[in-house]
Amino acid sequence: MLNNFLSAEGGLFDDAVVIIVIVALVLLVGAMIIMPMFTSKKRNSQTNALYSNLSPGDKVMTIGGIIGTILEIAERSPADKELLIETGAEGSKTTLWIDLKGVYQNLSKPAAETNFFGKPKEPIPAIPTAVNKEPEAAVDEPFSDVNVPKEE
Repeated sequence: MLNNFLSAEGGLFDDAVVIIVIVALVLLVGAMIIMPMFTSKKRNSQTNALYSNLSPGDKVMTIGGIIGTILEIAERSPADKELLIETGAEGSKTTLWIDLKGVYQNLSKPAAETNFFGKPKEPIPAIPTAVNKEPEAAVDEPFSDVNVPKEE
């Protein structure tokens, strides 16, 4: 029975449109599986760059939203680092030990903005404007340039 269903004569794959739709679906599913691999590699490289560029004196934000200044970086093992950060208002400073993986953003060194392809964004050129231009004098009468008869 299955052979009759898939056979060349009157079977499911007899129509070329059905074959094209199946190929398109297979390609779509393949793209959905492969695309996240590329984005995760990019995200991992950005995270590794963030961690490698941290140094004492940098102002950082943690995943939990705590903002502080790095005082010390302690290496517990080759794969494990901890940061001593100082946070709080003047007069009531607090120090915290956090794991390196808890750092969300380095506020001291702004991240370079990149476009969709990972290349640095080029600055938008300034629009030239007239310099030292006098503002136009205010017109006393509205529609003074239109010939409207005045009431007497």
